[in-house]
Amino acid sequence: MMDEQVENHDQMGEAFHTGSNQSGMRNYNERLIIDTVRRSGSRSKADIARMTQLSAQTVTVIVNRLIADGILIKMGSVKGKVGQPSTPIAINPDGAFSIGIKVGRRSVDLVVINFLHQVIAKRSLSYAYPDPRDVLDWLDENIGAVLDEMPAKKRPKTLGIGVAVPTGLDGWESAIDAPKGAMKAWSNIDLAQSIHQKTGLPVIVLNDGSAACLAQLTLADLRRNKTFLYIYVATFVGGGLVINGQLFEGRTGNAGALGSMPLSLLSGDGKAPSQMIDVASLHKLEKTAVRNDMAADGFAAFLNAQASTAMIDDWIAEAAPALAKSVVAAQSLLDVDYVVMDGGLPQNIMAKLVDMTRDCVMHYNTEGIAIPDIILGELGSDARALGAAILPLRANFSVDQSAFVIGN
Repeated sequence: MMDEQVENHDQMGEAFHTGSNQSGMRNYNERLIIDTVRRSGSRSKADIARMTQLSAQTVTVIVNRLIADGILIKMGSVKGKVGQPSTPIAINPDGAFSIGIKVGRRSVDLVVINFLHQVIAKRSLSYAYPDPRDVLDWLDENIGAVLDEMPAKKRPKTLGIGVAVPTGLDGWESAIDAPKGAMKAWSNIDLAQSIHQKTGLPVIVLNDGSAACLAQLTLADLRRNKTFLYIYVATFVGGGLVINGQLFEGRTGNAGALGSMPLSLLSGDGKAPSQMIDVASLHKLEKTAVRNDMAADGFAAFLNAQASTAMIDDWIAEAAPALAKSVVAAQSLLDVDYVVMDGGLPQNIMAKLVDMTRDCVMHYNTEGIAIPDIILGELGSDARALGAAILPLRANFSVDQSAFVIGN
């Protein structure tokens, strides 16, 4: 019997988990086959058996069942050089659906994705601050609307709802200029339970920075079993951490909370020193723009219209050294393979921030540290909602079963 934790490598050097032919392992082996087909693309049953080290009979039984369930589909036959034509097996895009929600300090986003992680519906609402009642009402209306818009035969295949939300959403009122007490009600709201009661669907919650990191890991990063730091620059800067190819959430689910990294020691006057959040967040740039006569509700348009301005360059010049500090600190502790930087900025501005951060890393004393590559992410402002949407699919089909907070 093969140990289910053994890894096998295909001819391209890709590592795949291998399964067990022992009875009682059906659920794991189903996930294993789905994961193998997702990662490697359409494959014949013989290929799947070789890659998973399951018997041909086991693969045939499971694949036929998954085809009958609409999870996998048969592709057109392919003629080989020798023997009978093979029939590749692929993921059925309509085999499952998932809803992802990002509740942020300036906006709420909702996406629906299919089994191939393709976005099939998207809705957003911007606001000055997240009023609990307004956000819950909007979610109630729009979750219902996207479900109603789905064809009747697809609706039952919606597996659940993932929610990406910042830790301590009830805080930071003064930081984002919300009225005093306006966000306090978040401390008494069980967001997962509230959404579950309205929809009847399972709800999975993850810190928003970790959710964006999960999207990067799942959708954009093809390097397996790597360790990387993920930095996400939004209204407040945050991030996530992947260790040996696994999203690491930490004891409280707040691993990668780069915004809380202090930039200096406490001073003698007892005044709290600056944290990363104070200098590397878009909120700082927004406040500067408002002081320079930008309309309070025009920040997104301001960013999208600017290729480069002195104001943006000044913000980058202050943010990049702080971000570089987090890179050096992470490298000294974790020896990461690389760093990914992404955020709610236009790509050209984000690329400039990445370039400046790379340059600032070189100005720290990095003796004894292998300087990691710093890579520009690809998902941008959609990363958090996409990561949230991945959660129900991951919970139902992934071989790697991480613990998540589930409201049901």
